[in-house]
Amino acid sequence: GQLSSVLDFDNAMEMSPAFDAVAAAAVVCGTNEQFLNPFMTAYREAGGVAVDQAAIAPLMLLKYVRSLLWQVGVVLSGGSGNDALASQWMAFLAGNIGALLRD
Repeated sequence: GQLSSVLDFDNAMEMSPAFDAVAAAAVVCGTNEQFLNPFMTAYREAGGVAVDQAAIAPLMLLKYVRSLLWQVGVVLSGGSGNDALASQWMAFLAGNIGALLRD
């Protein structure tokens, strides 16, 4: 199959197309460059969005921090409905934030 679109409504906001591309990559690939680089290439080829390599890590960090804060708010308000999945998602976010801060 071929990736035709990525929708992520939990943190929807008006941002640059570069942020959209990196936010999608952050969820689909994480910080794993084996998957990240081909994803960014395919995204650019499919949508015409070229992201400066130096901008990827800061934009990805923004995505992860926003998502983690949003998820914490959901859990604290009692609205997650699936604590195991919420914990898994927050661990993914925190792990990738740690990876980006170590680099």
